[in-house]
Amino acid sequence: MIKKGRAEPSHIRVLKELIDTKKKYNSKKKPTKYEIEDVRKNVSSVINRLIEYNQRCEISELAKMKVKIFYQDKQGKNKHAEIYLTNPIVVVSENLILKSKNGKIEQSNQQEMDSLLFAYKNKPSILKSEDMKALKEYFGDFDLAA
Repeated sequence: MIKKGRAEPSHIRVLKELIDTKKKYNSKKKPTKYEIEDVRKNVSSVINRLIEYNQRCEISELAKMKVKIFYQDKQGKNKHAEIYLTNPIVVVSENLILKSKNGKIEQSNQQEMDSLLFAYKNKPSILKSEDMKALKEYFGDFDLAA
């Protein structure tokens, strides 16, 4: 990760300090409270940065699965919705979570959406013509955007 520029070189130094402190703790020469506290502080910083990196990766994967559509509601106001390319596709529009199943738009919920997004992470998906027809019936004319 460091060679690719995704992590800092100081992370290796901190991990080596952790290993040395662990070895000291198992040997007769015990580390001081200050050494342990310093390593704990540095390791927690590394853990936080790795968690942040993982979250950025997950967000970029979700962005690859997402397509925006722009449409007009019945009052003529411009609105937008997000389509997540899973099987069945998930549509998030204002406060609604919908799914297209067998060419029909149905209500869905947050748990079902999360499970679909987790299951289809890093898997290619296709927006089928029957789903496009169902979206056209539900939203009317719309424009797609990446």
